[in-house]
Amino acid sequence: VHGKKSPSQNCDSSISIPIHHHRAHLHKTLSSSKPSSPYATRAAYNLLFNIRGGDIQQITSLSQVKEIIENASNTNQLVVLDFTSNNCPPCEMIAPIYSDLSELEEFESKVIFLKVNVSDHPDVASYYGVDGWPTFQLFRNEILVDSIVGGQAAKAG
Repeated sequence: VHGKKSPSQNCDSSISIPIHHHRAHLHKTLSSSKPSSPYATRAAYNLLFNIRGGDIQQITSLSQVKEIIENASNTNQLVVLDFTSNNCPPCEMIAPIYSDLSELEEFESKVIFLKVNVSDHPDVASYYGVDGWPTFQLFRNEILVDSIVGGQAAKAG
């Protein structure tokens, strides 16, 4: 189709925000409920230094995303939706950070982490108005409460 970009062409590597701003922003957003431990803040700020695999649900359809977001509102859980793409270096750089966040005990019953590959599911990106990646959208009670675009934060860590 003339004028349409392929998913790998929409990689947003032009965003340059220091990682400490993302740490504080993500921690504030993800921990809107009171942390169960006084060490929750320290754990969130140290997340970059403990890279490991996380509990991230891979999205396979738009209906799956909608159902998860709807069900999460019933349990007052935050949903973080990561839009990523094949052949996207910024996506690859920030993936370990997202994975680490998904493993923090403080968020275990409070946050649902999702990942959608826009190369495989462009309809999901289109539905949520996402045209650059990585993009992280945060939903609470079925409402988009925040969005973070770009992968430069991973370079600053």
